[in-house]
Amino acid sequence: MVHGLLFQAGTLYVRTPLGDVPVGRDIEMQVASGYIQWRHAGELTWQNLLALSTITGPAGEPGLQGPPGQDGTGVTILGSFNTLAELQAAHPTGNVGDAYLVGGTLFVWSATDSEWVGVGDIRGPQGEPGPGVDMRVESNILQWRRQGQDTWYSLPLDFSDPRFDGLSSSLSTLQGMHTSLATTVSNLATAVANQGNALTTLENDFDTHVATNVLVV
Repeated sequence: MVHGLLFQAGTLYVRTPLGDVPVGRDIEMQVASGYIQWRHAGELTWQNLLALSTITGPAGEPGLQGPPGQDGTGVTILGSFNTLAELQAAHPTGNVGDAYLVGGTLFVWSATDSEWVGVGDIRGPQGEPGPGVDMRVESNILQWRRQGQDTWYSLPLDFSDPRFDGLSSSLSTLQGMHTSLATTVSNLATAVANQGNALTTLENDFDTHVATNVLVV
């Protein structure tokens, strides 16, 4: 044996911890399962040659902090198109930072790829319809509330302000018309009721008259 080599029976071997490896055949090597492994070309079985843990040194010291990077390029939305084809036809090229909306998707100009690149939707899903709103005027103050709620909120509009004289007059007129209409409806209901009472009286008189005449006959 000379310098880790063994020549025996006409064959040269390399001495390894796992045995003598004959020289002259192709060797394949890989790293797997925490080992450097080898096998002869054409064979199926891998042999562990050296554990990685035996050649792994201690962890090094943390490296120095690198310099701050440059600020990224801002994006400016310049318009919108219905399709990407329309965008490409109108603007075959662009500048870094140029962006357009295509059907809710943001496309920006890529200097690396020299084309418009979609970077995602910037519009969220459709939200649920909001509640309706009730309005009223209370003590010359315009108020609102969400339908189904009890609390009224005042808007910064005071109808006692002279600038709202015309509007206040219109509101008063509408309120007067509402009161008048309510009175008319009430009077009509009373008249109908009176007509009903008169008709009942007439029917009773007729029945009495018929009964009397029948008895006389």
